[in-house]
Amino acid sequence: MEIKALAPNDSRVEHRFMSVAGLTYHYMLAKPEGDKPVGTILLLHGWPDLSMGWRYQVTYLTSLGLKVVVPDMLGYGKTSAPNEPSEYTLKKMSNHMAALIELEGDTGLPSRHADDPSHSPTTPKAILAAHDWGAQLAWRVAMWHPKLVHAIASFCVPFIPPSSEVLDAKALVEKMPNFRYQLYLASGAVEEAVGGTSPDPRKVAAFLHGNFGGTTPENEPIFSAEHGIHVDKMLSVRESPLASAEMVDHYVQQYMLNTVGTAETVSDMGTRNPLTGPCNWYRTHELNSRDEASFAADCGTIGFQFPMPAMIVMAENDVVLRPELADEQEVFFAAGLKKEVVGGCSHWVLIHRPDEANRLLGEFISSVLDGKH
Repeated sequence: MEIKALAPNDSRVEHRFMSVAGLTYHYMLAKPEGDKPVGTILLLHGWPDLSMGWRYQVTYLTSLGLKVVVPDMLGYGKTSAPNEPSEYTLKKMSNHMAALIELEGDTGLPSRHADDPSHSPTTPKAILAAHDWGAQLAWRVAMWHPKLVHAIASFCVPFIPPSSEVLDAKALVEKMPNFRYQLYLASGAVEEAVGGTSPDPRKVAAFLHGNFGGTTPENEPIFSAEHGIHVDKMLSVRESPLASAEMVDHYVQQYMLNTVGTAETVSDMGTRNPLTGPCNWYRTHELNSRDEASFAADCGTIGFQFPMPAMIVMAENDVVLRPELADEQEVFFAAGLKKEVVGGCSHWVLIHRPDEANRLLGEFISSVLDGKH
């Protein structure tokens, strides 16, 4: 079936806000027509994206009878953007997403914890689907709050299990050299490249075009796994082949919002760097590692396993998150794991191959709701 992607200010979604832990989250909400939804799905975007990164998926998912909840993640758009990196730990943000599931989740999905005496049949649940950093967070939501998660679909990010060893970003890169770019993104250089304390919307637009596949006139990308963002090439970048000029303009407007305070008042511009919040996700490796060390120790020699079914979809041409990173992941999934690779596709699978992403997601969701997975 033909699915029309969401546009900015699309009437097919509602815009709602949730307060949690002194922060405000903005999220889009879309409901199917007619009968009660068959379930709720929570879609989590990555870096540097927005809730609109799921624009090709939202109406497809409502056509399957699902209620769809799509937040701007912490640091993005109309959601709060605290300056302190410590606010961006995966454990804290997992708690935020748990609150969102409790607010918007579905109590009609069967539980995988029915034999748990603490389980309530009215516990809200959601299917999680996520991309990039959103997927890393989704794994942690399911790890810390398994009773709220019915199934997980991760695009481009396999599960990285918790470790009893505390690692900072440099130690992580020593173990996984393809993540070296993360040191650059945590350094503050990207914020300076778009104007520092006086951010320039034109530079933000160039940054976004480049990240979404735009190249220089010499056909060179502005991103590399070894370095990060090549800011010397940024201003010469051509328009993205994956995101229209209208969509990138919308992203720029959202990135330039002042969301440090109350999200309903978003008219001020230029009072913070629009990339500080997004880049703070890269400044939490040691904090996340400390949060998870005791969890890993409690798992013992058996290790951690998810009790719900999962799917991992990798992209053949992802320059960082190579498909082989999903090898041997089955050991972490007691209820089964489906693995797929989208051929000829970049990291931006949701917008590069939306039909294929939708097909895989739809098949997985159908198998979960039918009890076949």
